[in-house]
Amino acid sequence: MLQKGDDGLRDELGFTVGTSSSKLDLSASLEDVSANLSSGLDPYNSEGNVEFTINGVTIKASSSDSLSSVINKINSSAAGVTMRYDSLTDRFVIESKETGLAAKVDIKDVEGNFLSH
Repeated sequence: MLQKGDDGLRDELGFTVGTSSSKLDLSASLEDVSANLSSGLDPYNSEGNVEFTINGVTIKASSSDSLSSVINKINSSAAGVTMRYDSLTDRFVIESKETGLAAKVDIKDVEGNFLSH
């Protein structure tokens, strides 16, 4: 864990004192996460929400929803997928609950460009 006095290295790596990781904060709101993205893309639709489909099932989230709540919405939906955040690879993983030929993961933005991030 980084300690006080490691300021130069800490700043260079993007860590804060007392943390051992620069991985995503799943409790952060979509608004906070998108504000930190350097891509300049606007992930919100005309109503100020994020909206995308997975296997034809529409998932909607507001800018105040946390990443964790979006994951929960996906996992509890009828889309037939499981989503998780892998902190080791710093990536989201979406897997079909089905196997074989029935397995599919088809994800599309409805409006906005949330998935472009």
